[in-house]
Amino acid sequence: MYWTEPWEKRPGQSARNQESWFFNCVVSIETTMEPHALLEQVQDVERVMGRTRGAGRPEDQRYEPRTLDIDILLYDDQVISGPDHLHIPHLLMHERAFVLRPLVDLAPDLEHPVLYQTIRELLESLADEHEVRPSDLPARWFE
Repeated sequence: MYWTEPWEKRPGQSARNQESWFFNCVVSIETTMEPHALLEQVQDVERVMGRTRGAGRPEDQRYEPRTLDIDILLYDDQVISGPDHLHIPHLLMHERAFVLRPLVDLAPDLEHPVLYQTIRELLESLADEHEVRPSDLPARWFE
């Protein structure tokens, strides 16, 4: 679990006001669900937890406040891109420290199916300067 500086702000802009920071983590799951069904399921979880989505395209909703945001980063080595809200691998995952830092803890040698670089390589070459720091939450909570 990591504390992460808001990505929509310039790096360092919110360093003193950590109330606006986010918790971020990456989890790995095994499922028999197809990617579209999985997306519907995680969006149902978001709704139950109080997330509301505004009208418009995903780009219009990018910086809306939310109680929870669950993204599907990867699904095996599949590449899915269509007119709907599902893009696998996640279109911006390789540009975001708050995604790559926790993901490298989980799967450093996993290869991005489009960029053909490992998660470790993507993190090492990342230009994102937003701060991502380990949380001080008890490790036993995540066992």
